[in-house]
Amino acid sequence: MRGPTPGRSGRERFAKLSKMLLRSAGLAVTLGGSADAAFPSDPGLEAATIPSGFSPPRRNGSTMRERLSSAAMIGAIGVLLAFALGWEGSASGQGAPAGRSARVAASSSPDFFFPIGDKTLFLASTEETGVEPWVSDATAEGTRLLVDLCPGPCAARAFYPFARVGRQLFFGVVSHAGRSELWATAGTPETTRRLSDGPGRPGGGYSYPAWTEFGGRLYYSWRDPMQGNELWSSDGTPTGTRRVIDLRPGPRSSDPGDLVPFGGRLWFSANDGEHGRSIYRSDGTARGTERIAVPARGPAGGIHALSGKLVFSTGGVGQTLWSLSSNTVRPEKLIDLVPSFGPLSSYQRVVHRGKLLFAGRPAGSSRGLWATDGTVAGTRRIYAFKNNVRSLALLPYGGSVFGDRYLFQLFRGDRAAPNGAVRKIELWATDGTSAGTGRIADLCRGECFEHNSWILADGPRAHIVMGSIGPTEIWSTDGTADGTRQIAKGLVAPLGSAGPDFYFSRVSRGTSTGPRLDVWASDGTVEGTRPVTRPPVSPVLDFVWGAGPAQGKLLFAGYDEQHGIELWVSDGTEEGTHLLLDLDPSEQSRRDPSVVLDRRGRAASRQSF
Repeated sequence: MRGPTPGRSGRERFAKLSKMLLRSAGLAVTLGGSADAAFPSDPGLEAATIPSGFSPPRRNGSTMRERLSSAAMIGAIGVLLAFALGWEGSASGQGAPAGRSARVAASSSPDFFFPIGDKTLFLASTEETGVEPWVSDATAEGTRLLVDLCPGPCAARAFYPFARVGRQLFFGVVSHAGRSELWATAGTPETTRRLSDGPGRPGGGYSYPAWTEFGGRLYYSWRDPMQGNELWSSDGTPTGTRRVIDLRPGPRSSDPGDLVPFGGRLWFSANDGEHGRSIYRSDGTARGTERIAVPARGPAGGIHALSGKLVFSTGGVGQTLWSLSSNTVRPEKLIDLVPSFGPLSSYQRVVHRGKLLFAGRPAGSSRGLWATDGTVAGTRRIYAFKNNVRSLALLPYGGSVFGDRYLFQLFRGDRAAPNGAVRKIELWATDGTSAGTGRIADLCRGECFEHNSWILADGPRAHIVMGSIGPTEIWSTDGTADGTRQIAKGLVAPLGSAGPDFYFSRVSRGTSTGPRLDVWASDGTVEGTRPVTRPPVSPVLDFVWGAGPAQGKLLFAGYDEQHGIELWVSDGTEEGTHLLLDLDPSEQSRRDPSVVLDRRGRAASRQSF
């Protein structure tokens, strides 16, 4: 990515780059765009900074959609803005010739953290093994290589954990040779094994497979070039991993999705090439798999299991909701909905406390939040929205379960406004009843962006991360108006919860050596929000997927000159934040961190942030 043109003010560059990145990130999240689509080059940005330790992503073939959560996308924006604005040409005399190299510590560059039980799995690179999965319990002795997927100093093309069944974590691998493999682990090298090995790839190319647990087994979609993307099952052993049924024989796919256990059967949607996308149920065998006839046209899907009822939808732009009981295959129509709340409305459905919550508008009625228990009598509007409601966000990361309520966001503004611009973002909560539905707080007024804010409720408090034209904001809430407050603003990015604290990274102006990137922890109060790293430590988070919880502590990728980018741990205090383990203690020749190159590759210098 090219750096800023000399002479342009920081405010102008900030506004221009913010708009570009936020617009791009919004498209990537909404449409599942790739990394290349998410961060287009800007002709007005001409210099590139090469800070020591900040390396580009190295997982060949993987996309932004696989490797970044929506919240991490905000982190990417913050980090990119920091370095686009922070390292630029000046006459300060800082810097080094372009050809100069320094002997510095090699880095294992831990990233892609994924919790498994009370441990965290992550990727790291060493001189001996290349990039491989590791596991840690937040102690040095409990941190070790999980498996060497590509023996020697090489790496698999892709690695993606996608399902937990019991104590086992299932993950897909595209090997160095391009073969698709399914693996399972209970978090130790001894319990890590390959389940299947073939030329196929998981459902949806490199996308995460649809999956669910049913009868103690994993059911998932898996692609094979000979049979296409079909329904598979595994008990976590190689002999117990097999295809359930080939609904669309030949290389074309039935693309099973919406996998839901209900009434002793596995229910899912698929397209057999003859009936269009339809509803199926299965006992886990090919003989016991059947299509359910629905008296309606249009694709069927959006399956949700309630107490004694299964709810699904049919139709394209307009939607009809149907229900089935566990002892019948004759659907009952619940409600017809007309298009409302924009193109995402048909997907804005969540199950909470035995009810399906959804946004919609029946013909002849106003838009609102609805709930159904799977019966006609139990399908009712619980809140009518007025005053320029543009849309609402129920699904992750727009909403989240928090205690006995469901938090979601409401966006107010002109529905014809371009680029997702809204005038107001509100935090709401519902328990599925009219009396229990209401606004908690205003999160943004003025120039806000629809679908550029996310709710993370993975700890004792919920946190809302908001991206906008200006600085990113992090809010904390206990579900009440008085307990909702902003705890951070600026170039910040969420890292998640560990123990009683919520962690995030923050870029500060630093000194003449450039901006600093530090880890902060918060108990949800302004007074209890504090930095846990201090010079010379600086967390290096490749677009902020580099952190994860273990044993109530936070593991993250941290940088110092002596060790490079290695595994650090924090218990929420400065004293308890330290290097956990130097996974790659070797040295290697790297470019001096103060070097700045212009677009012709000539050395320049940098000025303070």
